[in-house]
Amino acid sequence: MERIEVFYSGHVQGVGFRYNACEQADGLSVTGWVQNLPDRRVQMVAEGSIGDLKELLRRIDQSMSGNIRDKTVDWQAATGQLAPFQIKH
Repeated sequence: MERIEVFYSGHVQGVGFRYNACEQADGLSVTGWVQNLPDRRVQMVAEGSIGDLKELLRRIDQSMSGNIRDKTVDWQAATGQLAPFQIKH
């Protein structure tokens, strides 16, 4: 199991990005959360298999390609402490 922390920038707030990320996580064995940040970026933390995490990233990139200007992904060891994938407020 792996963990990713992703920061998305661009036109990623006010466009349903967080809800879309939850939809893209559906059907994958991933846990985690996605939230808006005060600096207009979106942060996502997710855990799962490398394959499922890569698929989640691919799905989000494809579905929100017109909104994402930049993304940084930090791969880490999983902690096993995340709940089912959700929007964090």
